[in-house]
Amino acid sequence: MMESFTEDFFETDVLPEGKYDNAKLTSVRKEEGVETDKGLRDRISLHFDVDGYYIVEKMYIIKSHNSKLYRFAKGMSGDNLEDDFNFDDCVGDYFTVEIVHNETEDRIWANIEKIVPTH
Repeated sequence: MMESFTEDFFETDVLPEGKYDNAKLTSVRKEEGVETDKGLRDRISLHFDVDGYYIVEKMYIIKSHNSKLYRFAKGMSGDNLEDDFNFDDCVGDYFTVEIVHNETEDRIWANIEKIVPTH
């Protein structure tokens, strides 16, 4: 028997803003040739479990100190990018994150603003 669904089933709570020291990186995925307004770009998505909430952070692979990729690599490496850093090596690790909300017309998004290893 097929399950039936109502609008209420699809309503989700948003992770409250704040600092969490239990953000577990559960997987890393790479997408190649994603269509953007600047042409095709490769993108990495980091998947986290934060207090039971599923948070996905997507970032384009671009060489810039102003990029989200740089901010996450720098933060997750403990501010040490002198050694080779690989997001895949962090799967299963815990991080301290600061969650902030970004509101659009359709919904409220919980985004990771800052990230450092949990010690």
